[in-house]
Amino acid sequence: MPWKFLTILIFFAAWLPAAGAATLYSTLEGVDFGYRFMDSSRYNSNRINLDGSHTMGPHNFSYKFAHNWGDESLTTIGASYAFKSGGHWFGAGISSSSDEPFTQFNLVDFDVFYAFRLFQTAIRYTEGKGGARVPHYNRLYLGIDWSTERILLDGYPLPVIRYEYDGPAFYLILGFPLTYLKIYTGRYQSLELKYVPVMNLLASYNFGFNANNVLSLQFELEQKQYRMSGGNKDLYFHSQPKYYTEFYWLRLRYSLTIAGAASISPYVAMLLDGKRYTGKTFSDYSGERSTGFGFGAGINLTVKF
Repeated sequence: MPWKFLTILIFFAAWLPAAGAATLYSTLEGVDFGYRFMDSSRYNSNRINLDGSHTMGPHNFSYKFAHNWGDESLTTIGASYAFKSGGHWFGAGISSSSDEPFTQFNLVDFDVFYAFRLFQTAIRYTEGKGGARVPHYNRLYLGIDWSTERILLDGYPLPVIRYEYDGPAFYLILGFPLTYLKIYTGRYQSLELKYVPVMNLLASYNFGFNANNVLSLQFELEQKQYRMSGGNKDLYFHSQPKYYTEFYWLRLRYSLTIAGAASISPYVAMLLDGKRYTGKTFSDYSGERSTGFGFGAGINLTVKF
């Protein structure tokens, strides 16, 4: 293998997402239901989503469903399973994001990953409720993932790295396919930054009036990939043309937590800009169409287990 190609492959591997391997990074233990309405000068849509993650001993089951309707109809359906024992983690998933999901084999995506914990150490302890000692730790996971639903280099095995630091001042996940940072700026205040390649970014400043009432100002760059029906069924995954959507949001969200087990989060948003296009990669803007400036509103209901 030429060294130049190997260098490029390693570089891109450091910035690629995979939904199955995202089980490694899921913070949801429960069910989240959401609805969003978008209205702009050249595009309007409605979106509902249902995401869930449930753990029973060493077993984890996750599922996702999202449907967009309005100027176009796009649906995502997926499920994954993960098994964690000691420092070892294995998972597999199947999904379809398309205008007609699961109607053709080339519209179905697969994902398999394995990771192991290289080390885990407690760095210090703080006092929690009732005087209990709460550990703060750092740990490192290494692994490998094969996925056909990445936005780039789909269908190739790539490494997975996750370094996690949980401290009293901030919480950090550093690696790929996810980088996440939460800085505790005050008693009920925090700054969150989340990046999922290639072009998914969330920045959120959260101001809490108390532990159960939080107001958030957010900026989000949201990118999604779909495989459209009617294409060449014999093309390998990375050779197929895909359909991409990108939206730039400025959002004001209010979250109310009830009894520590459920939360309701209505929000209003401005769509700063957006585009939809078709190409073999996310950087191929064939037939690009702009959404223009617009507005949005929505709500999320989350129940934790």
